[in-house]
Amino acid sequence: MKKTILVTTACFLFLSQLLAGNNFSFARKYQPVIITGAQIPDLLGEKPSEIFGFVYIAGENRWKQIPLQVDERILFDTTVPPGKPEKHPATDLLYVTDEPGIYQNGTTSDSDPGFDSDDEIVFMVEDGGDRAPHPDESWAPDTEMRRVEVKISDPLDAAAEAYVYIYLSKTLNYTAGEEVSHALVGPANEQGADIESDYYFLHYSRRWVLDEIRPKSALGGNNIDLIDRVKFRAYALVPPNESEDLWSEGSKTNGCQYEDGCSDYVGHRVGPVRAIRQVQGAASGPTTSYSAVFYRKMVAMQMNYRVHPLPDLWFYMDYSKNLTNTKYYDEYNSNVKLDGQPETLSGSSPSSWAQTSANQGSLVLWTDLRQFAALPGCTVSSYYVDNNNFFDLTGEDNNAIGNHGVHVEEIPDTDKREAVISHIRLFMLPPDAENRGKEFDDANWNPLTTATTKQVTTVSPGTAVSENELEIANSFRLYPAYPNPFSNGLGSGKKATMIQFNVPAPTAVQVHVYDIQGRRVRTLFHGISETGLRTIEWNGRDQMNRPLASGVYYVEVKTANKRQMMPVTLVK
Repeated sequence: MKKTILVTTACFLFLSQLLAGNNFSFARKYQPVIITGAQIPDLLGEKPSEIFGFVYIAGENRWKQIPLQVDERILFDTTVPPGKPEKHPATDLLYVTDEPGIYQNGTTSDSDPGFDSDDEIVFMVEDGGDRAPHPDESWAPDTEMRRVEVKISDPLDAAAEAYVYIYLSKTLNYTAGEEVSHALVGPANEQGADIESDYYFLHYSRRWVLDEIRPKSALGGNNIDLIDRVKFRAYALVPPNESEDLWSEGSKTNGCQYEDGCSDYVGHRVGPVRAIRQVQGAASGPTTSYSAVFYRKMVAMQMNYRVHPLPDLWFYMDYSKNLTNTKYYDEYNSNVKLDGQPETLSGSSPSSWAQTSANQGSLVLWTDLRQFAALPGCTVSSYYVDNNNFFDLTGEDNNAIGNHGVHVEEIPDTDKREAVISHIRLFMLPPDAENRGKEFDDANWNPLTTATTKQVTTVSPGTAVSENELEIANSFRLYPAYPNPFSNGLGSGKKATMIQFNVPAPTAVQVHVYDIQGRRVRTLFHGISETGLRTIEWNGRDQMNRPLASGVYYVEVKTANKRQMMPVTLVK
């Protein structure tokens, strides 16, 4: 019973964030806001542990702490081998890790513990809130008398904006929760890992080998693995080639043919907003580096490429043969059935995005290979194979189910200090998601903009009011629906669910129903409600009185300054 309650709560929180707090698009609310110290000079030198994020909730006239992470970065000499810069010289900005790494006498530690120009502050767009009143009129309690206002804007939508306020405090405790976890698993020399949020579970079996993506119930998934593996290839798709397996070898004794080893595990960093995983080395590209950053509903990968001339390089997704009703979309193709039967796709130029939707879950893949495309003589094209008779000799199911990604050809010599950087992003969507790839593509090519303003107050911030006191002062309440689950009349069981809410005084009230993707399917009430308890019935039908499909829906009750939501389950 406890597990069911937690899952339902996670679903509720997910939809609440999509519908409330700010007016950014669905795709934008997957994205992080990343601000370097150079962009916030007023915070330079401060202790990361004393930096906190808050949003102002105008309807409730109160402040709420949000997940905010400060990550320290350092410019490291990553030359291989050390002391012989004529062989493989390189420098990289690396994140300070939570455990010993391979640099600076065994650890990526920061000699300057203060927030500096290379360091990053990160929070999620979906956590943004309202603009706060004048600093003397409203201030987060238990904080110092200066703050930084961060305005977030969308270049694609002039009406979309949100605000986050960065405060300093020597007395506050962090209370906003942890969104992602990272734990090393398996043999110590492989650095496998389990990464988890309330929306997904991911598994790395080795340094470069991501071989499980399981959407959780909060995303509408059932914890079924969507992929066979995320794959990298050099020279050829099948032997003799190089693959993510070879690149994961850590030393010659483990099978790597290269004297200095194929790769090293740099380390990982875990905070409230994201987990960061860093690896260096890919066989004869010992200074090539791979990092993966895990957010609540997305993964951002970056490869810093430095290698001798190379004729072919691939990156692609290989999906599980156990998925059902699997469809593929990209810029030129729609509703392509992924069933292991070969087909020819439309489009001659590469698509920077692709989406795969199945009954078990959906993923959007986005790639930015502009730096490769700009190299002289180098070409970038889309790669796609759906063929259950093709096996590239890694993975588990011996099939190529919707293999799709990018193919880079004729890469010139890049074995030098300046890396060729590529970006790869994976977005987790609900099962059977409609085609939203173009929305994610537009959002990625047109980054959010931020503006920071230092603000001070002349009024003492005071001490925080407890959550219990806030609850007592706020007598607006939405009660659990009953029965729940319920039927819409097409089967046996109760034909409706009863929704009850209490208002402390006559006020305008709206009661809406949303589906799992945040679309409004029914308005149950829109008018003035008298003081006291009000009961409204919903029969599981939409605005046109058509029966809705089974699943989880969300009832929202809101007034001018209050909003509450709850999940209800419709069954046949």
